[in-house]
Amino acid sequence: MNNVNQISKAKRLSEEEVHAAADELKNAGIKPSSIEVYKHLGRGSLTTIPNFLKTWHREESVIALPALISLPDTLAAWKSIKPENKPKDKKTLGQKIKLKTENIGH
Repeated sequence: MNNVNQISKAKRLSEEEVHAAADELKNAGIKPSSIEVYKHLGRGSLTTIPNFLKTWHREESVIALPALISLPDTLAAWKSIKPENKPKDKKTLGQKIKLKTENIGH
């Protein structure tokens, strides 16, 4: 029997597995590097793991962005003025926005 046929090929590492390992490492207080993920999983390639870590980092940064809860008062006031009522000159525009801003929440 040929010994080459007896060697089974390892299951291919998935992006989800790398992301899960990175999350587990992060939750354990360990910075998820390629080497740490490799040690944690016990398999994988040091070419594949960094590529999957890049997508994990992108997802982490999107999750970490704070949500915009409300518009600043001046922008909210500007958006509430109907286009046909928006003045053409800056002085009148500023006065309208100031009035609207003062009335927000009252």
